[in-house]
Amino acid sequence: MVRAILAGTKTQTRRVVNPQPPAECSIRTFVEESTDPRTDRSFAWYDQLPLSTRSHYDRCPFGHPGDRLWVRETFALVWPGEYAPENVRDHRVEYRADNGDKYPGGWPDDCGDDPDCGRWKPSIFMPRWASRITLEVTGVRVERLQGIGEDDAKAEGVTPDADCITNRCVRPHRDRFLDLWNEINGKRQGCTWQDNPWVWVLEFRRLP
Repeated sequence: MVRAILAGTKTQTRRVVNPQPPAECSIRTFVEESTDPRTDRSFAWYDQLPLSTRSHYDRCPFGHPGDRLWVRETFALVWPGEYAPENVRDHRVEYRADNGDKYPGGWPDDCGDDPDCGRWKPSIFMPRWASRITLEVTGVRVERLQGIGEDDAKAEGVTPDADCITNRCVRPHRDRFLDLWNEINGKRQGCTWQDNPWVWVLEFRRLP
């Protein structure tokens, strides 16, 4: 997905609404998008049935149009020589999405037992200063996961599987997005494609 953002083919992302609206929530009462003038944040309204129950709204925790987001990705800090505290500023940042090497710093793929061999760091550990990708949120809405169309699936940055292209699938990007979604969220209760949860849909553009 980092490569898709760099290539400009990923301009949307979906995140599960948490908590999910009550089971009694009518689809028509879950408004796709609005703006709370008090906080200038995107939020979704829904009415919980029975009608005597008060309405409720959830603010989007992932941003509002105009907000900027920074992207974490698998990375490594590489020094030109043996590491020492005095030359800590001499490092460079490498990103696995650029080359896909098994190890950073030009180490060969069979050096795994070498204690000096560099290691990629998971994206969750990336500090803000090491991030090279900044996104600007351009739109926020709420929809059911299965409501994604072919064009939006393509905007998620997925590429169709070879067999789907060979078999001329009607919606190759949507089918691939289904598989990718379950690969990422398949073990989360209530979050699979079959569960069809409500999701926040964020549209964004990459800033120069």
